Amino acid sequence: ETAMASFDTVIIPSRDTQYIIERLEEHEHLTHAEALNCVVELAHYYTAIKHGKNGSPSKMVDKAWHAHILNTQMYMEFTKAELGRFVHHVPYWSGHQSDGTEDDIYEYLITQLGAEHVNAAIWDRDEAGCLNAASDDSTRGSGRCQNKCKACNSCNSIG
Repeated sequence: ETAMASFDTVIIPSRDTQYIIERLEEHEHLTHAEALNCVVELAHYYTAIKHGKNGSPSKMVDKAWHAHILNTQMYMEFTKAELGRFVHHVPYWSGHQSDGTEDDIYEYLITQLGAEHVNAAIWDRDEAGCLNAASDDSTRGSGRCQNKCKACNSCNSIG
């Protein structure tokens, strides 16, 4: 049995998925495949939230989360049904300190779901998408972003 099969993962309903994909294609100019990958990773992010993990979404997951939130009734029904509560979105601003980071969420998902089930590119873990990667050869090629500032995340936590 795989780690993913034994772990309670969140499923985004097909109606919500269709809506989010259409929003990402139209407003973020993503291809269908890119939008679908973002929705899959959004479900992974919701899974981490469901299991009490705090942290930031990646930039691409955040775009999908924003799309979902804009349909307020759909989002409210989803979070209450799947997560057991309404999940507030807390955007980054100087007066709010995050309880977790994007790294915290990504590492949790890798541990729980297995690396083969998590799309590293959507989580900015491919080196092409990782700015300011460490020059230390011991971390190069690890697939892990070394950018610790998190300033590029517009949304840094849940509420």
